[in-house]
Amino acid sequence: MRVKLLKLELQDGSKVKATADIQLGSLLVIRGVKLVRVDSGRLVVYMPSYPEGKKYFAAVEIKDLNVLAEIETLLLGAYPKLAQGNRKEKSK
Repeated sequence: MRVKLLKLELQDGSKVKATADIQLGSLLVIRGVKLVRVDSGRLVVYMPSYPEGKKYFAAVEIKDLNVLAEIETLLLGAYPKLAQGNRKEKSK
C-alpha cells in the first residue's frame, strides 16, 4: 500500500518530537500520528490514541506489519531532515 506523508510538524513537548498526518493509498487519512523519543533515546511511531479513565487506547491499529513498517520508515526518514532544518533556522 502506498503511504504518503501529508504533514509533519515539530512539537515542543519533552517526549513528543513531531506529529504527522499520513494517507494510506486512496483509502484513509490518519491524523495525529506521533513520533516519541522513548527512554532508550530512540524514536518510536505511535498511532493516535484516546484516554479512557487513567489509560490510553489506540484509536487506530495497523494490522498489516508491512504497512506499519512502511509508515515507520517514512516518518523516521523524514524527521531528521525537518529537525535539522529547524536547527538551521534557529541559528540564524
